[in-house]
Amino acid sequence: GRLVDDAVQEYLDALLPRISQACALNGSDWRAVVVNNGACDLVAVPGGTLLIYRGLLERMTDEGQLVALLSHAMAHLQGGHAAHAALNSDAFHRQVDPLSGVDETVVRGQQLADFLRGHRYTIAEENDVVRMLSGCQTGGVVVPSHCAWAERHPGAPRGIRLAEAPAEQDSISFTMVKTLVETLSAGYEVFERGQQLERQDQLPQAISLYLQAATQANDQGLILTGLGLAYLQVGEVNSAHHYLQRAVRLDGHYYRSHLGLGYVYLQQGKLVEAEDQLERSRALLPTLQGHYLLAELYARQEQWAKARTLYRQVADADPQGRLGKAARQALKDLP
Repeated sequence: GRLVDDAVQEYLDALLPRISQACALNGSDWRAVVVNNGACDLVAVPGGTLLIYRGLLERMTDEGQLVALLSHAMAHLQGGHAAHAALNSDAFHRQVDPLSGVDETVVRGQQLADFLRGHRYTIAEENDVVRMLSGCQTGGVVVPSHCAWAERHPGAPRGIRLAEAPAEQDSISFTMVKTLVETLSAGYEVFERGQQLERQDQLPQAISLYLQAATQANDQGLILTGLGLAYLQVGEVNSAHHYLQRAVRLDGHYYRSHLGLGYVYLQQGKLVEAEDQLERSRALLPTLQGHYLLAELYARQEQWAKARTLYRQVADADPQGRLGKAARQALKDLP
């Protein structure tokens, strides 16, 4: 999921054009997405999108350090390095998982994301970045220790330095953003302790920590989704409905929020609403659970052909798993 905070997003949306203009990195319509993950990472996606991890923002010491990292990533995108590597990778020539059905584009997008997170740039590409930035004021990229970004960039990466922007009334500063991210991260640390308890089947204790996390990190869809799904597991459907609905309203880009809310509507017999949420989840990321729940929904609506197609996809994709076995049994029970 994404980190949803208007101030953080506004700051990054203003920073990227400053970087672009300072060194003629004008080849893309730059866009920043803050990934709600504590890893120290930054992933450059072909097309001009920079996936900036929450953990990286938290570890930045000043704006200059952040600018150096972002400008380096933008230069890689302008040079087409990631796109070239992806197009020549064997990862994109494999047959698409049978689960995907008509959602091949989404599956290919997920394959691209997985590829980019593991992609390592070459020395030649690093030198190309240095050449692209040669007309600007540059400096070495200082990266915190144990940062995944550094593992993918060999040698001594370079990035640009920005002249300090004149202070404007009501403008958002790096210091403000760092404080906001640190506050949210404190809530996520509590949330992650709750996840550990949930994995140990200690659901009441996990829910207690999730509620504490939701108070510390207000209006975060990822935390509210975890809370709603935990309430589902203990059978409190009304509480699950409340938190999952809030999560979807805050951030409609997280597949698990829609998946959980779709399941709630299915339990409540609200089939139209359930289909809408499950289809939204599948459009974001096809999953076994999503396909199986859609099959259940179509079976309730007596749309046997649609249900049969989805049950078969689940059975083919998960032949030995719990959902695969349930799908095969459901196929036998269909008229």
